Amino acid sequence: MKSAIDNRQIRFVFQKGIGLTSGEDPAVRYLQTEDVGSCVSVIGYSADTRKTALAHLDTTSDVAEAARLFMQHFGNSPVELSLIGGQKTRSEGLVGRVIGKFADHSGWTVARAELLPDSGYKRQILVDTLTGKVYRSTLYHEMYPWGWNPPAAIQTRRNIGNSMQQSLVQDYPIIKVAA
Repeated sequence: MKSAIDNRQIRFVFQKGIGLTSGEDPAVRYLQTEDVGSCVSVIGYSADTRKTALAHLDTTSDVAEAARLFMQHFGNSPVELSLIGGQKTRSEGLVGRVIGKFADHSGWTVARAELLPDSGYKRQILVDTLTGKVYRSTLYHEMYPWGWNPPAAIQTRRNIGNSMQQSLVQDYPIIKVAA
């Protein structure tokens, strides 16, 4: 039997945003972002500390600042990274900057890279902050393995967007736009 989760445990990360969790907050079980098309999402997870980070970067994002925030968040802990996104015809420069700033850090391993596909679809990403498991889908109903149907998932997304305004200011710093 599939089990439902409490959508209050999901923290949404907007484009140009970063979500960080300490692994000690039972109220934040998942980090989520959506519409990752020509953008690149960087997901970091440390099994040692159970800290998680999710960045949704676009071509105007300050990738160096995002990498610095990841380094500050994870410290010297080993981190597994997942890099998801980009489009072959639009994102080569962004993907190169992301790989250059994130993949060369000592103790960080790129465990998954799904970059520059031929198609132009957009991805929905959900990260389980307790296990580090990354769910990736191009359809809302595929992203939720516990059995939500597309209308319910879309409605949940709207509820998250409406209810997250106060916590986003505190929890998710916006990456500065490169000058």
